[in-house]
Amino acid sequence: MSQTTVSQSDANPFADPTIPTLEEVLDRIAADDRLTKAEKTARTSAIRTAGRAIGLPLSAIPAHPAFLRKKLASVVPARVGLRITSWRNAKSILNKALREQGLDVMPGRYLSPISDTWKPYWEALPQRPFRIALSRFIRFASTRGRGPDDIAEDDFADFDRALMQESLVKAPETVSRDTRRFWNEAGDLEVDWPALRVAVPDRRDRYIVPLSEFPPSLAEELNEYRNALCGDILDIDSPVKPIRPESADNKIVALHRIASAAVAGGMPPSDIPDLRTVVRPDVVKRALRYIRERNGKDKLKSFDTLLAHALSTARHWVRAPEEEIAQLNRIKRALDINTYEMSEATGRVLRDLNDPALLRRLILLPNEVFEEIARNKDRKRVDLIEAQVALAIAILICAPIRPKNLAALHLERHLLEIGAGRKRRRHIRIHGEEVKNGEDLEYPLPNRVAHLLNVYLEEIRPRLARTDNLYLFPGEMDGPKGASLLSNQIANLTESRLGVRMTAHKFRAVAGKIILDQNPTGQEIARQVLGHRDITTTATYYAPLQRDRAIDLYDKAIRATASGNGRHYR
Repeated sequence: MSQTTVSQSDANPFADPTIPTLEEVLDRIAADDRLTKAEKTARTSAIRTAGRAIGLPLSAIPAHPAFLRKKLASVVPARVGLRITSWRNAKSILNKALREQGLDVMPGRYLSPISDTWKPYWEALPQRPFRIALSRFIRFASTRGRGPDDIAEDDFADFDRALMQESLVKAPETVSRDTRRFWNEAGDLEVDWPALRVAVPDRRDRYIVPLSEFPPSLAEELNEYRNALCGDILDIDSPVKPIRPESADNKIVALHRIASAAVAGGMPPSDIPDLRTVVRPDVVKRALRYIRERNGKDKLKSFDTLLAHALSTARHWVRAPEEEIAQLNRIKRALDINTYEMSEATGRVLRDLNDPALLRRLILLPNEVFEEIARNKDRKRVDLIEAQVALAIAILICAPIRPKNLAALHLERHLLEIGAGRKRRRHIRIHGEEVKNGEDLEYPLPNRVAHLLNVYLEEIRPRLARTDNLYLFPGEMDGPKGASLLSNQIANLTESRLGVRMTAHKFRAVAGKIILDQNPTGQEIARQVLGHRDITTTATYYAPLQRDRAIDLYDKAIRATASGNGRHYR
């Protein structure tokens, strides 16, 4: 049988064709004599707003409550130019319009039905995991008129393209891979199933070689090295300077990565019995070449980290010959990697915040959230967590500490009250042993932030924490909330309110931007606020911003010079 071509219309490739689309709902509203002109206008506007927010043509959006509920829940109002109140109003009117057109109560699934030719195959499959994994593909094939005996590799390629179009699927690559895998496995069951077997893509990152595949002596030496790195600082006979356990673990992981990349680059694991071999210049070069080719980039920031660990190990633990250490240094200089360079994602955020109105909204966001919760007498847990995250943002704006330090703030250890009477102020103080670069940090909290903190401690935190948990941002048990979780919650809040996704770490870059925007020569101020040990770190990181500002100043100088004779020059 010849293969049916995929329709090129806007129609949703998985939706039941009997379910009307939002475009058809517009037509129904236009013809509904029960509605006034103003009511029709409001409903039409709400539906078009929903379509714009979802990002699909109205003809591709099934007017099915389950589909719309999932899609609208993922909308970020700020990204489509809407405030939260406007978005809530639009959703309310949309729901009303669906009820008026009799579309609020529909079958549980919006997906197309399974055709009669597929039903015997479908019913023969076990419920879990086969029916669940293959449901979408079988319904897709049914809609296109493709029976079990018609299926070819091209159908799976068309299915992959449809998954990318159908935006309810959050992880289309995973769905595609699982569909192919369970399609093949269904052929091994005691059921009637098409003979076709399809390729299953493998996208796993698997170049790290288990230590068990190297000679046992390598794992033994890595363990010995880690113990030495975590040793007693007063042990003057130790071959290495003791460091924090976390830093020691990072070093061991880096050395294991070098060994694994060298194996992936063609070196047998049996040829790497010890750290003396791992840090040899030829082995390090082999590893870096493999990683470079694998990533398709000549320079990676991780190269600098790997080389730094290889050099320190060669110099202090292995006691490699000076010629080999010199070779490693030459490799490092040849790569010339700027480890303090601003990431592209952070650069985009800072460019977005060149808009003064957006920057102002970011600074006022914590107050906005706390004002909302003050008016809300029926506070749910989600509201309390949003206030908690808003406080974290307020702290980051005035005290741009690292995410790990933010999440670990302790009521007794880090939050202090200094002074008396009207001069009494709250401070955040973090000892250097808890900070990445070992520098002590102390930030007095402005009154506006101290006020939010007091409200949080009195009204919000007691409903989120166990009585024996003394962390500012408590976790489920007696420890702090995870740094990555808190950072992700911060990013979700800034994205939903401002349309800009800002993780906790990006607030450090924003702090430097605010300082340098107000004072272009204020690099030392930025260094102190951010807690950098070396001003070179600050200067290098913010060089792109300084360059843009220098060009603007130069342009102003040109215009001022050209306008010197009284003529206006733009």
